Amino acid sequence: MKIKAIEFDVDVQTKEELFAYIAKTFKNLEVITDEADYLESLFAREAEYSTGLTDGIAIPHGKSPTVIQHEVLFLKLITPMDYGTL
Repeated sequence: MKIKAIEFDVDVQTKEELFAYIAKTFKNLEVITDEADYLESLFAREAEYSTGLTDGIAIPHGKSPTVIQHEVLFLKLITPMDYGTL
């Protein structure tokens, strides 16, 4: 597994915007082949149990046949969001 990108000052306000940003970024980096399918997998996983931890950290992820290779993407948001952690 590789760290494909580290991005600071990401401007998203909601979990929906965040997931769309992740899917688009992975598509642009050629980590996935289908942005919509991967986006759906992020929401499906989140519906099972929150991927939010404490102290402003979350590890959203999903399983999808569209994944070409496993990668890590680190994002630092401009404005912290209410992620819905326990």
